[in-house]
Amino acid sequence: MTDLNIFQTFVALVNGVAWPMVAVLVLVNLREPLVKLMGEIKTIKSPHFELEMGEKSARVFGVDNPPRAVVKKLADEQIVMSTEVSGWKIRLYANGQIVIRSSNVTVKRGSTSHHLTFPYSMVNEATTVQIIGAIQARVTMLTINQLKFEYDYQSEDVSLEIVICGL
Repeated sequence: MTDLNIFQTFVALVNGVAWPMVAVLVLVNLREPLVKLMGEIKTIKSPHFELEMGEKSARVFGVDNPPRAVVKKLADEQIVMSTEVSGWKIRLYANGQIVIRSSNVTVKRGSTSHHLTFPYSMVNEATTVQIIGAIQARVTMLTINQLKFEYDYQSEDVSLEIVICGL
């Protein structure tokens, strides 16, 4: 290899690495102003997607690990209504999501199915169910105010937590 080839290879290498290095240095040096700028952005649009951030999202954007108090406060601000009826906890969130939760459901030994009527009907429809406990259940019916699920024969009583989400 001649000296000219070595020099040309070196120049090509520097040209290939130079712009990414400059971009990294600019991002590192301008991190704080960029984070402040990101907090000001309300909408990001591209041909493939559109992202609209609310005021609350913008407050914590750019924070790697927001304090737990901030996260809890933001979550609490999203709850429009929270109440308890007959052992069922009901929450209505700002996005229209309704969550109905009960931790005192017991399936009796010897049974293979359970039917529940919610104390509050979903406005549109129930969309998801979580059955938390020591059984594997299959949802056989889900309406705006009722849930029926089946499971294998139980030789003893089993306590469950039921979480229903809907709109």
